[in-house]
Amino acid sequence: MFDINDNIMYGNVGVCRIDGILSGDKIGMNPDKKYYKLYSYGEKEVIYTPIDTNVFMRKIMTKEQIKELIHKIPNLETIKIHSKNMKVQSDYYKTFLKNCDSKNMLMLIKTIYEKNLDRKKEGKKEGTIENIFFKEAQEKLHLEIAIAFGVDIEEVPKIIEDELKNM
Repeated sequence: MFDINDNIMYGNVGVCRIDGILSGDKIGMNPDKKYYKLYSYGEKEVIYTPIDTNVFMRKIMTKEQIKELIHKIPNLETIKIHSKNMKVQSDYYKTFLKNCDSKNMLMLIKTIYEKNLDRKKEGKKEGTIENIFFKEAQEKLHLEIAIAFGVDIEEVPKIIEDELKNM
């Protein structure tokens, strides 16, 4: 169970703050259940979800956990996809975003970044669908880092760069 003011990753939504724990009758829902009142930083909306939901939830990473993850970037594996079919690739990329696992999102970002670099070298355009997944993973990961560090999201690339330099 989480506490009020905890920052969590909630399902596919991303980073949310727990603003309250309410009984269902207070919000017009099942009176026998308790609900988290979540504020989604990314969507800037309020979400009510049962405490016992099956939707994936975890506390956001600490600063130290984030620094450890950043230090793993150079040795982090990229995702291997053996299909040229965009539907297959999209479905596979979705699995890396599903639970907002920070390492998986970072693997996805690194994979698409390197793929786009290779495309540029070959004189090709970046993949449109891949860039959608890249941006989604980057936004969620950067927001988690910004909240953990207590900074604006615009400062996150500099934090990552500084951590990589200080390895």
